[in-house]
Amino acid sequence: MSKYLFLGLFLLISGVEIFAQTARVISSNGLVVRERPGKDYKKIGGVPKKAIVRILDASGPQDKIDGKKSEWVRIEYGSLSGWVFGAYLKEIKSPSLSKEKFQLYLASAWNALDRSPNTCMYYDYFPQGGMRIFYCHLSHFMTYADLQSYLGFPIFLKGPHSNRDLDWKSLYSFGHYNPEFVKWISEAMIPGATDSNFLRITQAIYDSSIKPLARTTYKVHQIMELHDSNSEELKEELVDFLQTRKGEYDIERFYSYLEDHGINDTGYDGNVVKTCVGFWLRRRIDGTKKDFFQGLVKLLKAYDNQFLINNG
Repeated sequence: MSKYLFLGLFLLISGVEIFAQTARVISSNGLVVRERPGKDYKKIGGVPKKAIVRILDASGPQDKIDGKKSEWVRIEYGSLSGWVFGAYLKEIKSPSLSKEKFQLYLASAWNALDRSPNTCMYYDYFPQGGMRIFYCHLSHFMTYADLQSYLGFPIFLKGPHSNRDLDWKSLYSFGHYNPEFVKWISEAMIPGATDSNFLRITQAIYDSSIKPLARTTYKVHQIMELHDSNSEELKEELVDFLQTRKGEYDIERFYSYLEDHGINDTGYDGNVVKTCVGFWLRRRIDGTKKDFFQGLVKLLKAYDNQFLINNG
């Protein structure tokens, strides 16, 4: 067993959190915690003044209360988890992450993904859901902001996202990935591809928590490549939509995308299929399709090679 995998397992057993974006409550009366982001939603608890909370999601809707403007923030305080008005939180900046700490995060994520909580969505279809809910479980181990600070280069080159928060509300803009980041994912985030012990220990995590999304993403890509001219038309249609900014993009029509192309396997959920179609269309636009696919193939070769052979 590698050193970092052993340490990651030790920290998991000890219940130690390696990374956490935290903040201190600065309201003199403490903070009310609500079930959903908004002052009219049900109160589910409270957090006292000067308490330190863990930030799970800092991209809630913006509001104005007592003359202060801020987003609603999802926090965790002990066993209590809910939404608070962000104007009364002061972020505690995390120190820069070392390579050792990052590898501890990676080992922990690969060994406890199946037991991770949902940190940022109202719903949770994990592990049967799409990429966003997958991210919401990964971010339990390391936030987007922490990863961005560790890398030293931008994750996105263009789009609505900042260096600290992901903006999922934009209708007419999306994150254009930095090709350097996509290549880094393939090199750094799949230790099992080169470490047989890591692979053996984490195979069950892949099978339970990663396989459904990985297989669907691969299959959608395969069909889109087989129908490349149509996929290019869909890409141009999306580009036109983003430029004209009229209405909302109809992603629901891709629910039966695989069935429409003769793939009737019940193992592919339509809700995930439609998001994968959108993902690969965006990757055609930002130019990272090839690099993402190479990383996906690397993952499948390591953990799911028979599927790759059967669907090659």
